[in-house]
Amino acid sequence: MAQGQVFKRCGCRNPQTGKQYGKHCPKLARRSHGSYWYRYDAPAGPDGKRRRPAVGPFRTQGDAEADLAETLNRINRAPSVDIDRSLTFGTYLDDWLASKRGLKATTRAAAREHLALYFKPGLGHLRLADLRDRDFEQLYQAMRQLGSPTAERSELLRRLLAARARDPRPLSPQRIARIHATARSALNTAVKRRKIPYNPIEYIELEHASAAKPLVWLPERVAYWRRTGRRPSPVMVWTPEQANQFLGFVADDDLYALWRLITYRGLRRGEAIGLPDYDVDLDNALLDIRETLVRAADTIDGPPGPDDPKSEAGVRTLGLDTGTVDALRGYRCRQAERRLALGPAWADSGRFFTQPDGAALNPAWVTQRFGYLIDRAARRRTRCTGTTDDDEQCRRVVIGGRCHHHGGGRHPDRAVRDGLPPVRLHDLRHGSATYALKAGIPTKVVSDDLGHARTQTTENLYTSVLPELKQASADAVAATIHGTAPA
Repeated sequence: MAQGQVFKRCGCRNPQTGKQYGKHCPKLARRSHGSYWYRYDAPAGPDGKRRRPAVGPFRTQGDAEADLAETLNRINRAPSVDIDRSLTFGTYLDDWLASKRGLKATTRAAAREHLALYFKPGLGHLRLADLRDRDFEQLYQAMRQLGSPTAERSELLRRLLAARARDPRPLSPQRIARIHATARSALNTAVKRRKIPYNPIEYIELEHASAAKPLVWLPERVAYWRRTGRRPSPVMVWTPEQANQFLGFVADDDLYALWRLITYRGLRRGEAIGLPDYDVDLDNALLDIRETLVRAADTIDGPPGPDDPKSEAGVRTLGLDTGTVDALRGYRCRQAERRLALGPAWADSGRFFTQPDGAALNPAWVTQRFGYLIDRAARRRTRCTGTTDDDEQCRRVVIGGRCHHHGGGRHPDRAVRDGLPPVRLHDLRHGSATYALKAGIPTKVVSDDLGHARTQTTENLYTSVLPELKQASADAVAATIHGTAPA
């Protein structure tokens, strides 16, 4: 049972030693001299040592006694902390993740990756009760040095490099923030389970990690990319004309309907390849988003598995335009022909988009396939430098170095970046949002179609929409000021 006592003290100093008298000042007998404080038996810290902090000052003795009574009542009612001095951080993390039965598959896979690559090799050997904020600050500093050739190789950094031998890339502030969130959740659970008295990383401050907003591939940005080969931003969006050019380029690809569906309706990768065949109603031009396909939770490169949408707002019904319906119908016909040809060998995954044998598509492979197409569209367009039968320079734009204008013969080609500027697969989703906003569709409708939980998310992401919208807004203001706006 915690106890405490009230005492009186002042700030007077001994003229000979210079030290404060504290509660031994001879003037404390005077009612107007000094102030009231109290000490109490606080819970022991993680090191197990006794603590008796002093609290004050208070104007009257009654105020100090009342506050002491409230403090003691709170401590004596609080459950005790069961500190296991043998429990290491790594062992606790394994137990914590195993107990989180309600996690989505994607969240569990990310958490397992964070534990295996950072927290267990970095701090897993330390006892849970001994962890301090400085331990995590040193870990995050080592994480910031990953991928830096000039970083001093501390022992902590060496352990992280050994765990990430397959992935030498540096970590962005956004990724470090996500990794930190995993540790914060695990340690908050440890506090709730009374394994530690407080969360040591509750007040750690990280670098500001705002998400990159989409930029449109304007002519000036395309010229910069062609000149340097670098993107102006990690998140780039095609103009409607560029998106249409890409769809024309991949018109003969087996997954053309998939690329078109993502471009037009903004589906996430997992939502598109996880579409059950029975949720695609082409007669009524509708499809239902009710689940997503992700990699397996127990391996980073494992086979795909079903999962719920990212949030409750992700469960939605989308309408389809006539062109997309035709593309999806054509793909379904090809699937029916393959199913008939393979017979018992057909792997019925139940998905709309599948591998040629009916098995579910692997999310990582879909991204790789899109990257291959982007590479062909963006970096392998060349101009033929051969001559025609009339001894004139050909100059035709060809792909892969073969010009069929000369009967399929090869000529020494000059590589130029005159193709489509590159985007990521997820950027097709960003593009769909900007096209919808340009078409005048209300933000609330766009947010619902994208499956955002909040309209504010849509507004924050797509403030840098197509420049025509910005120009229209500026022209409207100017017209109003000059009195030429319609009444």
